Amino acid sequence: MKRIPVIIDCDPGVDDVLALLLALRSPELEVLGITTVCGNSSVENASWNATRAFSLADCEAITVYPGLSDPLCRPFRCDPTYCGEDGLCCSDLEGCRELISDRSAISFLRDTLAAAEEPVTIISIAGMTNLARIVVDCPEVTRNIREIVTVAGYYWSNPSVARVEWNILFDPEAAQLVFASGIPIRAIGLDVTAQLKDSYAEDLLVKSTGTLQNFLKHSVEFIRTRNLPTGGILVDAMAVAAIISPELAHYMWGTLAVNPGHTDEYLTEFFLNEKGSVLAAKAFDFTAFLKLMTERVISA
Repeated sequence: MKRIPVIIDCDPGVDDVLALLLALRSPELEVLGITTVCGNSSVENASWNATRAFSLADCEAITVYPGLSDPLCRPFRCDPTYCGEDGLCCSDLEGCRELISDRSAISFLRDTLAAAEEPVTIISIAGMTNLARIVVDCPEVTRNIREIVTVAGYYWSNPSVARVEWNILFDPEAAQLVFASGIPIRAIGLDVTAQLKDSYAEDLLVKSTGTLQNFLKHSVEFIRTRNLPTGGILVDAMAVAAIISPELAHYMWGTLAVNPGHTDEYLTEFFLNEKGSVLAAKAFDFTAFLKLMTERVISA
């Protein structure tokens, strides 16, 4: 089997951790590296949290490259409501500082893409700050990006309903640069990810064992205390699953613009266009997705 080379750009996050586990346990993918960026917490916490995922995975550890510590045009502000002060629901998972490189994410992305013998897929499950920096500073290497697969934006809205999505809102200027770059993008937006049910997380929790079960139980309880939907822990894994099994999602081509709303809450505006560079998911096979998560992450 020819493996798909991928780089995972993330800000772990429980949902990022589950995405990392799915990627690391999928023989279809060759994970070249993990890059981190500020988002759920500081980039320092994000990098540490990425290494903590390896304590749940029976696989070779991957080097983590710390990225930018602030959005492109605004200071970083951490909101611990969703993920806690550490970004990982105050989990007790162990990490490994030795896996965090002294080399920056921007340097790694630039050099890896420049040297790539075949195009690389970027899995973007955070704000697009690192990717925007590459687009601006090293546009010549973006020709070696096969596609960016992301969970970001909101596409199939009723015109009277405006929805703000976190990864876009966190760094809207970066998102606009990436979406306008012409790089092929497959996007799974909030209108699709919001269909994740709390029962999906509960089902995986019941089927899990050991350290993973303890982690999921702690995370679900942490999220419940904040009256937030627990199904959200599966959001980022959808991007990984969409690469492993492209048939999981139904898409339509279009173009995307990121524009401020009336309250400066940046919105994504999607326009159907067969010649556009953005494939926006309109439907997702959650039954098949949960089966994949159970086989690869829970039962592995």
